[in-house]
Amino acid sequence: MKNKIKDFFIKPKPKYLYYFFFFIPIVLFLVTGFELDNDFYFLYSTGKYIIEHGFPNTLIFTIHKDFSFIAQQWLSTIIFYFVYHSFGITGMKIFMFIIFLLILYLAYKLCYIVSERRSVSVLFSCIISILLNLNFIRTRPQIFDYVIFLLEFIILESYFKDENKKHLFFMPILSFFLINLHASSFFLFFIFILPYFINTFNFKFCGIESKKRKRLSLIFSTIISFLVGFINPYGLDSITYIFNSYGIDSLNLLITEMHAPVISSSFGFLVYLCIFLVLFTYFIFKNKEIEARYFFLYVGTSILAISKKKAFPFFILGSIFPLAYYLKDIFPKDKEFNLDREVKIDYLVAASILIFMLIFNFAYSYKNTTKVYINKICNIILNDEKKNDVKYRVYTGYNNGSYAEYKGLKVYIDPRAEAYLKSINKEENIINEYVKMEYYPGFNYEKFLNKYNFDYLIVDESDPLYKYYLKKNKLYKRVYKEKVKDASKTHINYLYKKI
Repeated sequence: MKNKIKDFFIKPKPKYLYYFFFFIPIVLFLVTGFELDNDFYFLYSTGKYIIEHGFPNTLIFTIHKDFSFIAQQWLSTIIFYFVYHSFGITGMKIFMFIIFLLILYLAYKLCYIVSERRSVSVLFSCIISILLNLNFIRTRPQIFDYVIFLLEFIILESYFKDENKKHLFFMPILSFFLINLHASSFFLFFIFILPYFINTFNFKFCGIESKKRKRLSLIFSTIISFLVGFINPYGLDSITYIFNSYGIDSLNLLITEMHAPVISSSFGFLVYLCIFLVLFTYFIFKNKEIEARYFFLYVGTSILAISKKKAFPFFILGSIFPLAYYLKDIFPKDKEFNLDREVKIDYLVAASILIFMLIFNFAYSYKNTTKVYINKICNIILNDEKKNDVKYRVYTGYNNGSYAEYKGLKVYIDPRAEAYLKSINKEENIINEYVKMEYYPGFNYEKFLNKYNFDYLIVDESDPLYKYYLKKNKLYKRVYKEKVKDASKTHINYLYKKI
């Protein structure tokens, strides 16, 4: 068995046999359960608002009417709105599948540019796409980041290959799309250029090598790309958005993906394992010099990956494809053969199985695609609003706020955590208030409720407001209890109304 596997990579094979291995990440994607991320609902609602009313400048959908707000993901929200509004949950599943296929193709294209070997390109593009699919191909604007950064690496590697400045013409186009699809990732675009700029100088030390290359075109393209960033509905505010929302303690405490990965957890173990394996590969094949840009990409993305969980995809994108270049000499050059009838039939059978799995996956998971536990509760409030012709002030926790907004309620907070920072909204640091309520003993819940004068409270068993106050309060009475089961446990939500 080991010899057969070894022979596959050592002996030249038909190019289509290499591509057959793309079935592995595709099948893994299809059998992974699909669900709408809780962020999706405010993204959808924002996209709908922009289409109907234009770009918002205040924090819409909440009880905080005067809070400043910029829709830094505005183009992503419109895309999500059109797909979901036109084709529903099935349309979103197909859309995400198309994005995944695009990521797989671009990863292959990138690996092939640096290695010129189909076998090694298929291998590492499969690894990249499988790792991303573990937890990062989700209904969030980040999926567009992955496409744009892969295209950026393709352009930069193509330029380094032949020094044809025509490749760099597309960099400002990518910059334009990034600032409008997901402004908070804008500066990462230029951070990824930095290792390539360093690699234009001539130096060699400690196994790291850089050859002199033309850099004037790269500098000019970078400057134009940055200036293009101002072409967005919010101008400088979009460009500087990340500086007003990054490194805030209360934000980091509330959002788990902002935590550093812990090696004792399965996710943390995977992060550190990947970092170690890439370094180990460079060490094992130390007879070959490491290109300076690859070394600095590895160092930079490794620091990102161990500092924040959400940064691991950038390590996957920036540190794995260089291995295709570094290991290309142990793989054979491509030779194409004609496929005989028997092999063609094998491929046909495999393709049929793949199509069947696609259909089965859509049919099986259609009814269990979202984790929404407050639908009935929201409908009760909406019916009461309609009956009394009023708009109620509703308390929800951090996770449930997005869906309540989607249903049409005015809520206290939602998963747009940075929007509730004073540095962003220019009015009040709601995040600090919410974090104190969640984590600090001695919080004055009655003062909090009197401050906002909520008409309804939507809480679950884990909400401190429920655990430490509502059970013995005299201001609100429980009017509904909702039990919802999922694959792992039963969730209990409560609806309280002001007396």
